Amino acid sequence: ICADGYLELVADYYMETDDKVLIKVTNRGLVQTVGGNYAMTTPSFEAPMGKYGWLNQFVFAGTVAPGAAGKAPSVNLSIFKLV
Repeated sequence: ICADGYLELVADYYMETDDKVLIKVTNRGLVQTVGGNYAMTTPSFEAPMGKYGWLNQFVFAGTVAPGAAGKAPSVNLSIFKLV
């Protein structure tokens, strides 16, 4: 947690597409921990060339929200391509 009360988020993981392609994701962001609901990220992708190669060529921003209650710890991400 930073001195200003924001939590720095850094997450590295892989996502798998419906056709079984693995894409590496590095997701960095900030979460407001006191009195707010601000949670934003800037994911970057390392996708293989071909069908998903376009992910390597753009800048993205995302929001973070808590996952479903009663399930294992999780979050819901909404990712947007910036134009």
